[in-house]
Amino acid sequence: MKYLCIVILLAITVHLTGEYRYNFTYSFRGDAHGRVLLIIPYRVYYESSASVNFIARRVDNGDLDFKYDGIGETGYMMRTSGFGGKTLAILTADYDFHRSIPFAEKKLPEIEDRAPYYAGCINRKKNFQFRILSRDPNSIGFTRSPLGVHSGFHLDFPLQFRYYPEVLNIDFFIYQIMMEILKGYNHPCVRAEDLQTNNINKSDSWYSPPLDYSPHMNRIAPLAARVMKRLGAFRQEKKFRVEYRIVENSSDRIRMYGVSKPDISIWNSFHIRSFTRETTISKSRNVLLRDSFSIHISNPKGNGMTINASLGIID
Repeated sequence: MKYLCIVILLAITVHLTGEYRYNFTYSFRGDAHGRVLLIIPYRVYYESSASVNFIARRVDNGDLDFKYDGIGETGYMMRTSGFGGKTLAILTADYDFHRSIPFAEKKLPEIEDRAPYYAGCINRKKNFQFRILSRDPNSIGFTRSPLGVHSGFHLDFPLQFRYYPEVLNIDFFIYQIMMEILKGYNHPCVRAEDLQTNNINKSDSWYSPPLDYSPHMNRIAPLAARVMKRLGAFRQEKKFRVEYRIVENSSDRIRMYGVSKPDISIWNSFHIRSFTRETTISKSRNVLLRDSFSIHISNPKGNGMTINASLGIID
């Protein structure tokens, strides 16, 4: 009972002082297969995810200032290695190895349902663990404007291989990737007038500024696989815009949904097929409830990558 009272008191204090708890979670999945010189098969499967909690405080200019408040769940990267993709490795990050080891053991078999083509070629699985070394609130941070643009990024979040000082020769940059994905919230998805009036026409729509995600992909791809540095840069053939509209407007909340299906080249035969973003704001509390986006890139052979990200308040 005493513990419950403390929790309730803390929750009340957070809201009274203009502080809010958020979670940001991303998932990144990609795969490619084919043949080199029409003879030699290659297979590459990759997925990663990180989940981080934040305390957000409103600052004088109306922005929310986000500071690290612990992980949401074990972070991981799972990928095939070797030209034929016959080995599957999973790397996990947590404060506690007793959490990350069973997490990885449960995660490894999932490839059989998610990617049966690649699973059928795997004959060896490896499980590696890293320990998160920082609990400092300043170790991860960014700011968010009322219109939904992120800036002011900071990351100082060291991980240590379980068998340090031994070095594992596999890149493991899931939190660096997380910061690059946070930079993908690079354009306003809310109009200032929509935050100030209830007289909104749902049939109305508006467009984002012209967007180019080449810089984001050029930073993310080498963090996922170092070989990407040698395969050439992403170059989006032209910019695209996202069309936004109001899909909910009640006395308590307003929700915007944006979509674009540009089908424009970004790398070799890979095209950006779709981009979506959905944002919900509490009007009564004047605070962000959730902001999620997804981008899907693929080629005609079905190879591709998908990034899903979501920033949401923790009630």
